[in-house]
Formats: sequence, C-alpha cells, structure tokens
Amino acid sequence: MALCDLLIRIGLADEPDVTPSSITAWAGVEVFEQTGGIQEVARHLGLRSLDRAAPVIGHTWRQTTMTADAPGEPQPQSEVLGA
Repeated sequence: MALCDLLIRIGLADEPDVTPSSITAWAGVEVFEQTGGIQEVARHLGLRSLDRAAPVIGHTWRQTTMTADAPGEPQPQSEVLGA
C-alpha cells in the first residue's frame, strides 16, 4: 500500500485515472523511451515475460494474423514485430 499512501500525500488519490498500476506503467514507459527495449522494461518492472511487460506500457510487439490451413478454417498465428 505504499503507492496508495504516496498518491494521498501528493494529492492524486482522488484522480480517477491515477492508480498504483498507472505509476508502474509510467515507470515502464520511461524505461522504454530511454532504452527502446521491452526486455529492459520487463527487467525494470520485475516481470519475467515480455508478453506481460508490453501491455503494461501499452506497447504492441506481437501481431496476430490469420492463416488458412484448410479452406474456410482460419487459424491464429503470432508474429514478432520489428525482429
């Protein structure tokens, strides 16, 4: 609850769009802007998965496309973007 206490002390506790998770997201965005690496964001936030780090900062690093194995039967396929 330390982040909640901090929000109270700095006068942001009553702001509906400011939450402890938005502070985490802000920190992740700062790291991403400085390094350009989702790996660094994950490391900084203590996350073990890049797939979990990306949405925290609103970053889409994978794209799902549809491919057809058989006519009329699309199957999801993930691709890594920017590789």
